[in-house]
Amino acid sequence: MFLKKTKTFCIFCGSQFGDFPELPRQIEDFTYNLSEKGYRIIFGGGQKGLMGSVYKGASRFKKHHITGVPFFSMLHELKDQSKFEKLLLAKTLGQRKDLFEKHADAFVIFPGAVGTIDEYFHVTVLNAYHLTDKPVIIVNINGYYDLMEQLTVLPVRHHFMKANMLSNIYSVNKVENILDCFEKRPLEASLYNKYASLLQE
Repeated sequence: MFLKKTKTFCIFCGSQFGDFPELPRQIEDFTYNLSEKGYRIIFGGGQKGLMGSVYKGASRFKKHHITGVPFFSMLHELKDQSKFEKLLLAKTLGQRKDLFEKHADAFVIFPGAVGTIDEYFHVTVLNAYHLTDKPVIIVNINGYYDLMEQLTVLPVRHHFMKANMLSNIYSVNKVENILDCFEKRPLEASLYNKYASLLQE
């Protein structure tokens, strides 16, 4: 592995569990394994739904290298704050996104609602215009993000943007493929490569 283990993963995901019964446990195990390997984690801070799974997994490891970025209005929902390494309180959506971008080295997009989708497009735009150079990894469980991925490549297909503007966007369909994608950046996982046939139509 050529990347230092001090890297920080930003996890975007839903505050509900959704209808993927295996996903909460998979996320919990994934974030535990990240912590065990020495990676840090930053996420929204919520302790319900899939965000709660992030917290449970990362806080299982004794060093608790986990940062939450809740709104002030969410503080009453943080019933257990003891295992956060730090809490970065955000007053606005914009401030919250800025904190994520500042502290993260990679972004992982698990299934979620419009807030998660908004966060995905925010970091994708930053990459497209070279305002950041941090990989974005979509976890497309059971095709959940197929339409979002197709919308992302649509401007390339219609010549509103260049394909290389998506060079830092990846897609995996299994949780166990996330870390390998981050460490090796395989071409076959790139969003452009996944939709190459569509773009050539």
